[in-house]
Amino acid sequence: MQHGINGSSRAQIIPEEAWRYHLKIALVIPPVRDFYFTPQRASFLGPALLYDEIVREGFECEIFNGCSGKARRTQLPVELSYLAPYRGKEGFFKHYYRFGKLPAHLAGGILQWKPDIVFISSFAFCYALEAIEVANALRDAGYCGPIVFGGAGVSAHPAYYLQHTSATSAFVGEADTCLDAILRNPAGAPGMWYLEKENIISSASVAAKEFRPVILPMQRSSGVQYYSGMFTRGCPMKCGFCSSRLHMPGFRKASLSLIKELLEKTAWDKKSHLNIEDDAIVRDFDYLLEILYYYKKCAGGNATFSLENGIDYRALNKEKLKALAKQGLTKLNIALVSIDAAIAKRYGRTVSLDIFSEVVEAAHSHGIPTTAYLIAGLKGDTHEGVRRGLMFLSQLPVLIGISPFYPVPGIQDFEDRHFFDTISPRLCAGTSCYPWHDISTRELVELFCEARSINFSRREKNRYH
Repeated sequence: MQHGINGSSRAQIIPEEAWRYHLKIALVIPPVRDFYFTPQRASFLGPALLYDEIVREGFECEIFNGCSGKARRTQLPVELSYLAPYRGKEGFFKHYYRFGKLPAHLAGGILQWKPDIVFISSFAFCYALEAIEVANALRDAGYCGPIVFGGAGVSAHPAYYLQHTSATSAFVGEADTCLDAILRNPAGAPGMWYLEKENIISSASVAAKEFRPVILPMQRSSGVQYYSGMFTRGCPMKCGFCSSRLHMPGFRKASLSLIKELLEKTAWDKKSHLNIEDDAIVRDFDYLLEILYYYKKCAGGNATFSLENGIDYRALNKEKLKALAKQGLTKLNIALVSIDAAIAKRYGRTVSLDIFSEVVEAAHSHGIPTTAYLIAGLKGDTHEGVRRGLMFLSQLPVLIGISPFYPVPGIQDFEDRHFFDTISPRLCAGTSCYPWHDISTRELVELFCEARSINFSRREKNRYH
């Protein structure tokens, strides 16, 4: 069914009496379609933060997690048919999945709750179609109230979401920091994009404000309760391949007083593990140590933590690794990106293989398992160049995380967002191995499989030693 807007969407403003007394707000997490989806990617800290803010304001709120439930095999989308020859290849993916509920079933549950306004979260542009399907399913089921898109995927290209649905508006930025304005006027609040007589209208985003930290309980495994937390936003670096600055410009830290309050009220388990999702938090190391000190004080001396979101190795050294190990670091993910200095420079980075090796060896000396991420397919990359990176990593005590390059609207070389109006967002997933620059799909798949083969051999070797 074709969806669009006739007339002005600004008419969908919440009446003052409803806003003040009776507002019911649904926060919706769409399902995901991909080859795989890990628990770390399913923490959904953004909706959790927004939920806390809405409840704090005294409104009724419910999170509808359309990504929960059993993964089910589904047909490979036609736009990914070029991957068909590689499915089942040793080391590559065999099946494509839907993680979560069908959009129509999700919409039915939302409508039964009778919300006044629906927020749909889209944390990555590559999953835009799933978010759009949920919005269209809500309209097909008869929901006539405001629908607002938000999240990192929306901040990258808000117009795309509006062009393919009859949603009220799309918010650019951090919704939890300006909730009041959004609830009063879902179509015209600062940072909102909306359709008016088939024209897209945008308003300037609001300046970043103070924000609250978040900790969310996740899965329980082998007697350990896992949590995900986020205490900072953005990054001080401006790497050309990274889209963080599009959604959260600058680098900001939650106040330590708010973090201490959160740590004190969190229901910790006898054995707790906190995955800190911030990728730039190590750049203020004293701040990180202060958080860890209070975390251990509240969660107990046996509490552990991990840094799994591609930490910049250049912000670490032997002394810092020793301090982190003392505080209970049990898993470290670091981003090497590329061993080619010229390619790294093009994207605003520097390379020091000596510092990288020092960090890896220091982590290894403290018994900290480390995964090192290498991007394959940056502009200027060659198959042999990336292989040299794999060989370098194969000599170090790390597992290799190979990340095929994918663009996000607005990043370096992809500033023209109109380009993305002509392609499927699914091509913008790392698992799609699309040839954006100089490395072919075949070569990307080969590099991906080689990295996994190296990891498998290393695990087998460790089993018998």
